[in-house]
Amino acid sequence: PGGGFGNDNTPFYNAFASAWGKATTNGLSDLVPIGPAPTSTPTTEFSTPPTLPQPSASPTLPQPSSSPTPKPTRSPSFSFVFEHEYDAIDDDVAALSAAFGNDDTSRAHFLGGIVRLVAHDFM
Repeated sequence: PGGGFGNDNTPFYNAFASAWGKATTNGLSDLVPIGPAPTSTPTTEFSTPPTLPQPSASPTLPQPSSSPTPKPTRSPSFSFVFEHEYDAIDDDVAALSAAFGNDDTSRAHFLGGIVRLVAHDFM
């Protein structure tokens, strides 16, 4: 149990921090730290209270279609990764992985971090 590191996530965090730094600064220069957080709390004051939507006494439920949709359609509220974008991401991960040279342990930690990062998107 614990992934073979005695439940010590330090190797993952170290590899992830290194990979994150490379991934977020690759090709960028003149980066500066962001400023301090605002010290004042914004206030929300209304001259009149907002009007809240009221539930309908008899809501109209959507009715199923008489025939199935021939193929899935893209919802306008979702964004999809196109094949060329996926290939570019794959190339970037491969290049970052190759930067570890013969250090298989660090490469494994980096790629494990990528797997964990992606897995969180599915949770």
